[in-house]
Amino acid sequence: MLATVFAAEDTGYSGSYSGAWDKLLQRRLVECGSGAVYRMTGAGLDHYELGWHAYARMYPTVNALRPDRTPFWPVEVDRRLARLTETCRTLRENVDDVREQAAEPVPERETPPGPDAPPELVRLTQLQHERVDAADRVRAVAAGQLPELEQLQDTAASRLLGVAAAVMAAVAAGQDPVAALDVADEPVRHLPEVPVGLPTVDKELADRRAALLGRPKRRRRTLSL
Repeated sequence: MLATVFAAEDTGYSGSYSGAWDKLLQRRLVECGSGAVYRMTGAGLDHYELGWHAYARMYPTVNALRPDRTPFWPVEVDRRLARLTETCRTLRENVDDVREQAAEPVPERETPPGPDAPPELVRLTQLQHERVDAADRVRAVAAGQLPELEQLQDTAASRLLGVAAAVMAAVAAGQDPVAALDVADEPVRHLPEVPVGLPTVDKELADRRAALLGRPKRRRRTLSL
């Protein structure tokens, strides 16, 4: 709520009301003018500046402006990552479909009818053979495309992970994550592991990496004693 009023600046916030506004009013952090428009007070501005870092840790999902009104998390970063993620999802779905087509068994051909067979049966057999030939061509095309599609999927996943890792590194170093987007937006030759040194984060990255590729992770074998 404080972040919403702060972002509204002089125009004020006039959205939905809840009882929590009363606490902000009682503490004189915000004031309510005509038309139920809320604005930040001087005390509220001081409170926002002093408490911003604490609030950012407590509410990491709130994209609150910094006290100098610069964005805490640039929307462009989310847009770029969302676009790259959607590309990976589309490629993975296509790879799965083509992999199934390549493995699809070709139906057996009907035995040609004898010389005395009715013409309708002869034509039926011809049509069935045409369908078998078409299915065989689709299977062959799918099998031929599969390696390239898998490479495209690897490249897209590599680009996404590379951008995400560059953004995390920029944030950790106190640098602009938007600047890291263009620097890292190039695929690498092999899909990298991207450890950051935090076990929980590293596990999540490994799980997402496996999900992007659509391939199961290797499991360690355990020996029973």
